[in-house]
Amino acid sequence: MPRLADIDEISSLVLFVASDDAGYSTGVEFVADGGNLLGPVPAAKS
Repeated sequence: MPRLADIDEISSLVLFVASDDAGYSTGVEFVADGGNLLGPVPAAKS
């Protein structure tokens, strides 16, 4: 995903982490980087 995140995408994650719904997800790292840690996407073959 070669784009920056929308405000709604990041704020939804922040609201989830701050809510009681995330109570079972303690000690976890949430990465909101659009897949950038995976590295470059290979070009499609024609």
